[in-house]
Amino acid sequence: MKLIVLNLPRDFTEEALVELFLPNGKIAACSIVTDEETGTSKGFGFVEMAYKKDARFAIKRLHNSTLDGKRIRVKPADRPETGSTKTGSADTEGTEPK
Repeated sequence: MKLIVLNLPRDFTEEALVELFLPNGKIAACSIVTDEETGTSKGFGFVEMAYKKDARFAIKRLHNSTLDGKRIRVKPADRPETGSTKTGSADTEGTEPK
């Protein structure tokens, strides 16, 4: 399950993001979004947890926690928007809407 992590400190690295999420379970992928020109962090990133239960645990544990004086937000990256016309569950990865 892919998660988006918002409001990260601008000097936060991918290695630090891995260290933050590793106690929650196995990480399949991790990235910090950076500015193309400067290479500096845009203050958010993505973590893909190998198992949904670990992703849910990470959300419970880390959402609204404080990191270097900033309150971070952690939520599913692929959650359908409210009022969306898509069908299906956010818990069914790899399936197309019907």
